[in-house]
Amino acid sequence: MGDTSLGFQPTPSQAGHAIGLAVFHLTSQLWTPQDVKSLQSAGITAEQFQAELLLLTAAAAMNAIETAQLLPRIESEVASGLFDWARELPQHLSQLLIATLDDATDYYSEAFAVDQESPRPISDLAEIECAFGDRLLAMGEDNEVRGRACCMLSLVLPKTLWPAQFKSARSMLCDAGLVTVQ
Repeated sequence: MGDTSLGFQPTPSQAGHAIGLAVFHLTSQLWTPQDVKSLQSAGITAEQFQAELLLLTAAAAMNAIETAQLLPRIESEVASGLFDWARELPQHLSQLLIATLDDATDYYSEAFAVDQESPRPISDLAEIECAFGDRLLAMGEDNEVRGRACCMLSLVLPKTLWPAQFKSARSMLCDAGLVTVQ
């Protein structure tokens, strides 16, 4: 670990914490008032939707950390920094991330891998959009109206957020001098 583009040498834990701050910044700007009708039809609250977006982007960041080919000790310290950031969130978000981030990382990374291996036509839902929609649907009763609304809420954001957050986290690892190739 040498000189970085940051002008100082952050610890791996500090890098993980900074990645978490970027996750929160990205997702805190995504909900719009136009989503209210879809949220009502889906039977979920804006808070639940924001929490799932936060989980999706945190999972992308964790996947970037896990696949960066870091030394195990360094990977553990970066992940620890990400979890330290999660503990600073409001309690309901902190508990969600700490309890489900590992499973969500596996779930969403598998879906994104399917999309990368066999891209679908633009008119079809991407696997990561389906995965996100399934998680929204699981928050309540399964019926056709909720299914359609959850599907509408799943369009575009997941397949845009995952690679954006993955690249951002990987870039931050590079800026911290922890990896040399993105």
